[in-house]
Order: sequence, then C-alpha cells, then structure tokens
Amino acid sequence: MWRIRHGIHPAREEEMSARPRTAVADLAGAELDYWVARARGTPAEHLYIEIVPRTDIRICVDVSGAIPARFDPSTSWAVGGPLLDTEIAAEFKALSDAEWQCEDVMTAATGRGPTHLIAAMRAYVASVYGATIEATP
Repeated sequence: MWRIRHGIHPAREEEMSARPRTAVADLAGAELDYWVARARGTPAEHLYIEIVPRTDIRICVDVSGAIPARFDPSTSWAVGGPLLDTEIAAEFKALSDAEWQCEDVMTAATGRGPTHLIAAMRAYVASVYGATIEATP
C-alpha cells in the first residue's frame, strides 16, 4: 500500500477531483468504516453499506472473504484495535470529556471524535486520502 507524507498520491488526485467531496472529519458510522476498509486496500466492489432489518442502523459489509462480514473498526476494538497496531502510529490527546484527538505521528494526519476509535479511524483515512474524500457510494 502506498502512502504519501503530504497530500494525495498524484494518480489518485485526478481520479478523485471530478466527484462530490466529503470532509474526513464528518465521516461517522458505516461511512467511516467503509473508508477505513478502502484505505486498507479493499476494493469498492467488495464493500457495501446496508441497513440492518427492523432498525435504522447502517453497517459496512465486506464481501471479499468466503462469508460476508460486518466491518466496524470505528466502534469495535476487536476490529479497530489491530489497525491501531499495524496501520497508524497513534498519539491521543483529550480535548474535553467528550472529544479526543488522534495524530498519526508518521504522516501528521489528525482526526477528532467522541471516542478513541473514531478519532483514530478518521486520522487513518486522512493519512491515506487527505482531508477530503469522494462521497460514499
């Protein structure tokens, strides 16, 4: 997987410029999980967002394996914790009782959120794609 210390990889910049954009800082829930999977290299055609039956809950589903599986690194330490160990050099700072900041010290990308995981996953997506990404399909 490629990483550019400052900015977006030149090949990705042209591809991403013509589509509607969303701020990484605004990503949450299934959309954040979708972009974490994309940042890890999972192709878009292996991911989809669905609504759990009889609820309003949206989840990211990864169908790249033999069995489709929920992918929720922004809310599950079982999924997000290993990403912190392998994909991001995280440094956390409490901004208030209800907000955390995470900085990837290798890329200087930052993310904020109400939990450690949300802040870290936003920082990870920002470290790969920059401050904005294309709108989630």
